[in-house]
Amino acid sequence: MQSRFMSRLIAFVACSAGVAGAQNMQLPPATPLGATSDFVANGFNPDYANYTTTASGLGDALFAISPPGEPQRLMVVQRDGNVRVIENGVLLSTPFFSISTLNVNTQVGTGTPAAADVAFHRLVPNSASTSSLVRLSAGANAQWALRNSEQGLLGLAFPPDYATSRRFYVYYTTWRDWFGAGSQANPWQSNGSTVVARMFTDPANPNRALHETPAGAPTTGVLPREERILTFAQPFQNHNGGYITFGPDGLLYIFTGDGGSGNDPNNDGLELRSNQNPGSWLGKILRIDVSGATGYTVPASNPFIGQTQLGVSIRPEIYAYGLRNPWRSSFDRQTGDLIIGDVGQNAWEEVNFAPSPTRGAGWNFGWRAREGFVRTPAFANDAAAQGALAGDPTVAASTYREPIFTYPRSGNFGGQSITGGIVYRGCAIPAYRGRYFFADFASNNFWSVRIIGGRATDLRRHTTQWTGPNGTISQIASFAETASGEMLVVSLNGFVRQIVPQAGAPAFIPVDIANTDGIGNPDGAIDNGDFSLFFEAFFSTDPAVSAFADIANTDGETALSCSGGPDGVIDNGDFSAFFAGFFGN
Repeated sequence: MQSRFMSRLIAFVACSAGVAGAQNMQLPPATPLGATSDFVANGFNPDYANYTTTASGLGDALFAISPPGEPQRLMVVQRDGNVRVIENGVLLSTPFFSISTLNVNTQVGTGTPAAADVAFHRLVPNSASTSSLVRLSAGANAQWALRNSEQGLLGLAFPPDYATSRRFYVYYTTWRDWFGAGSQANPWQSNGSTVVARMFTDPANPNRALHETPAGAPTTGVLPREERILTFAQPFQNHNGGYITFGPDGLLYIFTGDGGSGNDPNNDGLELRSNQNPGSWLGKILRIDVSGATGYTVPASNPFIGQTQLGVSIRPEIYAYGLRNPWRSSFDRQTGDLIIGDVGQNAWEEVNFAPSPTRGAGWNFGWRAREGFVRTPAFANDAAAQGALAGDPTVAASTYREPIFTYPRSGNFGGQSITGGIVYRGCAIPAYRGRYFFADFASNNFWSVRIIGGRATDLRRHTTQWTGPNGTISQIASFAETASGEMLVVSLNGFVRQIVPQAGAPAFIPVDIANTDGIGNPDGAIDNGDFSLFFEAFFSTDPAVSAFADIANTDGETALSCSGGPDGVIDNGDFSAFFAGFFGN
């Protein structure tokens, strides 16, 4: 033991002398990977995880979420209009709620719909599927939806106060809104509307939403009770976004998509005006306060309150804009930062980054003027789009942000529909902690990066390593987190899977932060590379470097037991934790 300590101490002294006179370490920059020379084909070697199956046979699963305070319960959204409950690992036979319980009418067309017509929601990002009518409610003012590639029941969110309020929120699209014969010249709204609605859990049954019987419904208790709080028209039938979530500020964030077609023909992504263009809801992240008894209010901290664009008031609900189809996004549960997966058009898929809401708002992510890091060819000379990209002078608070990572639809990637993911903050796989995981729906590839100081670095692929009894994971619709921060993957082919440690995977402690050359990613050995990186990071003022030194709390706890770990401050606790690990104590 003494010999080992002395050898480490000698290494410490040697490294101290070397690092003290060294130039600052340079992390790989955040760049598009057009030439994939820095692409790490096999992830960690060996990788540390595979998966187990949480549930199967769900048929077109889209999304999963555990209500706050209920870790035993996982809600799974299906594209057929059901929300299913997994309780203590068992899939319950009765849905939490369903809008698909009436009879299906296979006839598609115009005219007055029959009272019993229902189907629901088919969703495949950026791909075609068969269409059929979907009834959302009964009676003279019936709501219908298109069983289409990108429309349907798209999002589900539970507020932080769910344990007491028993309210939750859904995001869905109607296809055709029936206003009743004679109510208007054309009773059909051909491309439907987006609806954000408040629903309620049955106070007598936590596994069942509160149901009611609308006027004209042929069956009692058939539809979940809803209060619509936001509705806006869709100009086309694709690019509907659909992710909703509560941020670390307790506010509801709504990700809308640009409304569809190609090239964003109405420039909805960059349009902010309220009464000139109804599409100003589109291509946005909206932020609202739903804590009141009914409806919503606009948070006073929203960036565009009281501002105008070209002399017209901006919609105050807008938090950020310039997005094409932010299909799946997430807040980092530790930092509060927002990471957005924005589906590209012809060339580039994007990962966008917005710092915690406490550190800014009003971000402009560039679409339709930019795709990835480059100008969109169709609008390279579009003065309006490029002006908005640079920061429309009529919108003083706008700030353009380039993506932190892009990947092409060729080469080692070959994907065409990014599925945004999560920053892993679980305990089961220490080597994964702090990495952002995402995937591609079309190529079925999984990757991860570290996001440090708002920059992406250390790209890894995990596709071939994440195997299990059902082979590789495909049709990746979304990522999700368990209540404890473990990572779930939801597939449209009916599976919900949890990423788990491989048998025999090393339990790395945070001291293993670098390769032998001191570049920041663990390699399974605690050596001079770790020391070199930590020493520089501890004394660095560059957040992209210094973040590597944040491995412990003030008292020196590490993340091995998940009782401590990074606390956002680089101090003596990190110093003592590192040296305890480096010297084997």
